[in-house]
Amino acid sequence: MTQPWKPDRGIRHAVIALGTCGVALVAAGAVLDSLWLLGLGTWCLIIAIGMELIYRP
Repeated sequence: MTQPWKPDRGIRHAVIALGTCGVALVAAGAVLDSLWLLGLGTWCLIIAIGMELIYRP
């Protein structure tokens, strides 16, 4: 029997969204040679990994 509501669903979506956004920003920063885009993308990836490690052990 499946559960109608899973508490990890929101965290999972946030991690996927932050990871996708981070990869896109890093790629755009590398193509455009923009250091602030690279930094912003790196921080998005760091936050996504941190959320994955803390909220989904």
